[in-house]
Amino acid sequence: MWRGGEHRLHLRGYITGETPPDAFVLAGRALVIEAGHVLVVRDPEGEHVLPGRRREQGESPVDAVHREVIEETGWSIANPVPLAVLHLHYQTPKPANVGRVIYPDFLWQVFTARPSGFDPAARHTDGYELGAVLHPLTEALKQRLPSFHRILLEAAASISQ
Repeated sequence: MWRGGEHRLHLRGYITGETPPDAFVLAGRALVIEAGHVLVVRDPEGEHVLPGRRREQGESPVDAVHREVIEETGWSIANPVPLAVLHLHYQTPKPANVGRVIYPDFLWQVFTARPSGFDPAARHTDGYELGAVLHPLTEALKQRLPSFHRILLEAAASISQ
């Protein structure tokens, strides 16, 4: 559910290092993780571990991840590695006024990446992301995260060990 149920989506996720078909990838997202810590982003709806958003025209998913993570969090990232592909399917009519939409099916490519530096001035303050902090992985897993975030975080943690 998104925007109070205005958008209902069915989500399927695949843990894979494969690159999905570019034409269907709407967004790039990243789990920023290193040395037993993960970047946790706080927004008005709670906390999550998948910063990232839509690609801009001509931008690759990995380029979107670099740009979006720093814009949302102030953290730059290094060495993004494909972790998963999320397949989202709209169960509601095609939305209006939400920018570029691939309807009814689209993909998010999810990467793992290491934090490589923090610059608070690089963070865009659009009022949605309220902050981001590196938390111990064990503590992040205790937080109320969306279930698919938890699954991806557990997969990334098991791969990095």
